[in-house]
Amino acid sequence: MDVAAPGIVPTAERTPRRADACSFVIFGAAGDLTKRLLLPALYNLAASRLLADAFTVVGVARADWSDDMFRDHMRAALAEFATDGTKPATLEDLIARCRY
Repeated sequence: MDVAAPGIVPTAERTPRRADACSFVIFGAAGDLTKRLLLPALYNLAASRLLADAFTVVGVARADWSDDMFRDHMRAALAEFATDGTKPATLEDLIARCRY
């Protein structure tokens, strides 16, 4: 028997809402998981306009990088692993939110 709980809207009818302001901390940010999965997923959220205006990415790793080196690494990762390519404005907006 397929009965929905009272007051719960089926998934197909819900509209995603933008996230609240937050910081997303990635431990091991210089690693493979970050460039292959996490950054492309964050880019997809940014492209769908689901990230808050006050959203930031904080990368933490043992690599001795500056903010700019981290951003360059993330930019290259998105060029290689983004699922449907990237739009320059969305890419630069997300990259500007990255700190290391």
